Amino acid sequence: MRRSHLIAILLMFLPCMLFAQGKEWLPVSVSVFNESTAVPFTRFIPTPIHPGVQVGVSRQWNESQKHYIYQTANVSYFYHRHLYQAVTLSTEFGYDYRFPFGLNLKALLGAGYMMTMNTQEVYEFKNGNYTATNNSFMSKLQATLSLGAGYRIHKKRDGSPEIFFLYQAGVIYPFSADFIPIMAQANVHLGVKIPIRIKKNHPSNIEAR
Repeated sequence: MRRSHLIAILLMFLPCMLFAQGKEWLPVSVSVFNESTAVPFTRFIPTPIHPGVQVGVSRQWNESQKHYIYQTANVSYFYHRHLYQAVTLSTEFGYDYRFPFGLNLKALLGAGYMMTMNTQEVYEFKNGNYTATNNSFMSKLQATLSLGAGYRIHKKRDGSPEIFFLYQAGVIYPFSADFIPIMAQANVHLGVKIPIRIKKNHPSNIEAR
């Protein structure tokens, strides 16, 4: 994987980080998830369980309380006992439809850079024989589509904590060099988003659009 791929993903983080500096609240999300190499939407919770954790921040791009458009910047880790463990840097563009009674319906499109380390010994076929390889690290690209819902604890407050659930469908490239180029992925997230006050502004009324 070229270094330019990682640079491209990091550049996608910059707008989220720079524009967040002018905001009163910085939403920080923490979620635990189950990672699975499976065809998405065929099972609600794919098994067996491969645990993971993700931490991220987000920035709202518009000024509507009803139609919430935002970008995330995330770092995650998961452990797949039969394949590898991985650290992923990702960014997503999301849309929430916010109901007055606290429910949020969510949809997010994302891209990420993944670094994996094999948890099992890997062999490669050379000169008619299979031999163990020392290449335990591998870079991959990830594309995701997440659908889910959240609930705002304080329904009418801008800085309200939120409990959320996401079903994340994705593809990984390359999954295995010279063997399986693309692999489908299905992750189930359960988490909480907690806005942290970073700037004190004068109260302002924002009309729902």
